[in-house]
Amino acid sequence: MTATPWHWALTDDYPAFCLTFARGLDPHALLRRYGAHSGDPRVLTEQESIAEPPADASLLRAGTVDGWAFCFETRGVQGWTAHVLTEVSRDTESFTVMRAGALHAVSHWQNGQKREAFEPGTPYSFDPNHSHLLWNAVRARLEQPRPVPSFLAALDAVSEHIGGSLTESAIEGPLLTVVLPEPASVLPEATAGHEGLGRCLGTLAPPPPSRDPESR
Repeated sequence: MTATPWHWALTDDYPAFCLTFARGLDPHALLRRYGAHSGDPRVLTEQESIAEPPADASLLRAGTVDGWAFCFETRGVQGWTAHVLTEVSRDTESFTVMRAGALHAVSHWQNGQKREAFEPGTPYSFDPNHSHLLWNAVRARLEQPRPVPSFLAALDAVSEHIGGSLTESAIEGPLLTVVLPEPASVLPEATAGHEGLGRCLGTLAPPPPSRDPESR
């Protein structure tokens, strides 16, 4: 299997998450666009942040990588809703990858408009009326003699376009952290706008991950 810095993204430590990159924003601005208008973000490590949110809230952790702000949302997928995707990409561009159990998706938005969104490795989720930037990059990786899993191919494709990636140590280290209350119902948006596409996930509030350093 081709080496990838994203191996941590398919571990049981992160059963549901959204990872968003926005060009030219700072972490505070990205958190505000995400909807975190109340509360004071604090710089916390992942271990320090585990006890932060109640069951009905998402945990947002933000930082920067190569000129892009990123937000790593766990315990929810509010970052995949149309409102957040529109706000995050306003006057800039964004890439978002989402994992919710067996459902994986990736999107590219620019100036508040969707350029493309699909489930990696799932042809029926592809919309030919949208940009093919990520789709072509993911497909090329899946056609290699020793391909990586489709979700990791999507993360590698995003890395190529932003010029950087996130390692497990970066995710575990100190990041700007805030709790975002979860709406009554958070449903991932259909990737390609086809009726019935994907699975209806309901409100996602997975139990707090076990990140005991002594068990690793």
